[in-house]
Amino acid sequence: MKIKLLIALLSIVFLSCENNKEEDELLTFSVPEVPKTETIDLSDDNIPDIEISYYELQTLDIPSSGGSIIGAISPIGNTMLLYKKSGDSPILKKSDVIYKADITETKWIKFPMDIVSINRKLDTWDVSWKLLNYDNLSEYFVGIKLISDSYEIIGWIKISINTTNGKIVILDKSFTPNESLEIK
Repeated sequence: MKIKLLIALLSIVFLSCENNKEEDELLTFSVPEVPKTETIDLSDDNIPDIEISYYELQTLDIPSSGGSIIGAISPIGNTMLLYKKSGDSPILKKSDVIYKADITETKWIKFPMDIVSINRKLDTWDVSWKLLNYDNLSEYFVGIKLISDSYEIIGWIKISINTTNGKIVILDKSFTPNESLEIK
């Protein structure tokens, strides 16, 4: 009788430990797979104009208690990205107009534009990637200025952002040597 009771008790303890192990596995996510860095030639001159890359930020405490992996679009060479001076989202939408010169609301800058991130708290990663400070739009556009010795053109790229894997993809583009361009 005592042996049967001991076996039953050990079985309950063992099964209890197995359940806790499964719960821990659900709470601790492995480091997300990060898309590969890509360089992209937008002007079709065989020279890369932008880079889509991913970098990690961590808190400075030891061990690091939090952090993020961020996906960004970075200008290469003389390429510039269009930012809003107000600090609002730099993402553009249909019917926005891009101007070659800086205007009151916008400024051309040679600085990376963070687009998407996934966050970590201790060893636990978020389940999905999130857009950074952008409205939940159906379409996302980024203003781009390409400058070379022989031309200066402005335009936009239409991007998609996969919130499952963080991948930023260019869907379409349009450029002009004119002084302005409306996103259509």
